[in-house]
Amino acid sequence: MSLTNETKDIQSKLAEYARTGSKKEIEGARDDRLHHYRRLVYNVVKGVLDQGFPIAKEIMGEERWDDLVFDFFKRHKCQENEVWKMPSELVEFVDKTNYQESIGLPYLPELLLFEWLEIQVHGMQDVALPNTQEFGSDLDEALVLNPYLEIAQFQYPVHLRSASEMEANKGHYYLLIYRELDSHLVKFMNLTGFTAILLDTLGQSPKTLRHALNEMGQSLGMEITHEIEQKAIEFIEKMVEKGVVLGVK
Repeated sequence: MSLTNETKDIQSKLAEYARTGSKKEIEGARDDRLHHYRRLVYNVVKGVLDQGFPIAKEIMGEERWDDLVFDFFKRHKCQENEVWKMPSELVEFVDKTNYQESIGLPYLPELLLFEWLEIQVHGMQDVALPNTQEFGSDLDEALVLNPYLEIAQFQYPVHLRSASEMEANKGHYYLLIYRELDSHLVKFMNLTGFTAILLDTLGQSPKTLRHALNEMGQSLGMEITHEIEQKAIEFIEKMVEKGVVLGVK
């Protein structure tokens, strides 16, 4: 059943009041109760973000973190209708407002993105997995990847918990964030630029290692030597051990 325009208007006014504290005439609402509603909504938002970004909260400290959460709460109109996805909107808010500049934490957008990707991978919908065979270290076997993963590139080593290390070591970092099939634990590991591109190429569609390497060679303008092929096989063997590559079709 669709909502009436009157109901939608009341919801919109309540949402605006909850965010800004600016009172408007809201049919059926009692002035002596509205502030409780705002406090309850804010506590829900803060609870979700506290839980979603423990590293950022720890590094920023209680006061700066609370200021960020309140600014987000007051200024950002959330679009997601699933509470667990709200952290993605904080990432968007910080990125759009360049919030990091006002508090002198240049790595903040990437740190928040890293923590959000962990949430996203953990919350990925379960899918039916194909039957696979054991990888035989063969370039011509079609590889099957764990579907619950993300590959990201960062300028800061956001997987480190030390703020000083993050800021002092700006560079190029590639991280794989994945969910273990049995434990459902989310883990991450460092990748090189080469292995990040290789995994991304393999993840676009089921293909053999040889096919993926040839695609990379063409797009990067590089010769795929026997040594590169052997290193790629060794990398895939490691990914099999980690549960990132499930096997072959």
